[in-house]
Amino acid sequence: MKKTIVFALSALLLLIGISATPLSDKSTVEVTIKDLRNKDGKVVLAVYRNQQSFKDEKPLMKKSYSKATVKDGKLTVKIELPNGECGIALLDDENENQEMDYGIMLPKEGFGFSNYYHSGMSMPKFEDFKFNAGGAEGKKVEIKLRYM
Repeated sequence: MKKTIVFALSALLLLIGISATPLSDKSTVEVTIKDLRNKDGKVVLAVYRNQQSFKDEKPLMKKSYSKATVKDGKLTVKIELPNGECGIALLDDENENQEMDYGIMLPKEGFGFSNYYHSGMSMPKFEDFKFNAGGAEGKKVEIKLRYM
């Protein structure tokens, strides 16, 4: 009888432990995009998992969002991301051609990175703009755009 009770309690505790684990390995991340200069075109978010994928320009996912609801240069979107390290690179694709347009060597359209304002002339490193999508700091991300 004692063995049956111990077994039943152990099984119950195991079930409670299993049900307390998250059912999803993804998190919803709120991305606030600041300093958009107009409502033309769309913003394109590219999500990277590491330096190599960023260097090779092979994002884990790419999403486009309308700028119709931009107010005071600000747009907020929600994106479902896998838990773990992620980094977001953003393009303000004003002419909706899905690529950065250049003038004489410099970008014509705005760009930005998750929780990182890039002020240099060369590409940043993934380490500069990565965050933990499943962690507390990864629930809200801010991208401040830069135009050259």
